[in-house]
Amino acid sequence: MAPFAREPYADVGSGAGFPAIPLAIVLGIPVTLIESNGKKARFLESLFASLALRGAVVAERAEQAARRSDLRDSFLAVTCRAVGALSTVAELTLPLLAVNGIAILQRGHVDAAERRATEDASLVLGGRLEREVDVSDQRRLVILRKKQPTPTRFPRRSGVPQKRPLCC
Repeated sequence: MAPFAREPYADVGSGAGFPAIPLAIVLGIPVTLIESNGKKARFLESLFASLALRGAVVAERAEQAARRSDLRDSFLAVTCRAVGALSTVAELTLPLLAVNGIAILQRGHVDAAERRATEDASLVLGGRLEREVDVSDQRRLVILRKKQPTPTRFPRRSGVPQKRPLCC
């Protein structure tokens, strides 16, 4: 992920801080961590303090964070892993990206149907599936690039992207 990450950088569904914390350390860049679970968000804040990292923890769902004027259309790179289907993750990450920014999504196998759904959803959201990079036999990075502003109706209300993924 490091070759693709650049600032300003955010991570959606940060959990225990992977990959955002290692990237922040290695690259020396500030990071915005978006984590809806309060206990995890407090852990991440303590990690920031103990490691003297630059950035912020946003204790909100991605759907809410992406509607904030200080976060929407703000990042050149956003990572997200283990949050949902690729089309769902596209809906959660693309609104946060500035035009020409990239979403770096860590995945396992991506079948043809999921790839098509992601390509279609990305177009609806103002982006496109740019490429896939094999990291190992079982891991890959899916790179989405934002080509134009995401329509204001996205992301949809909290929980809707997971329950009803776009273009599936």
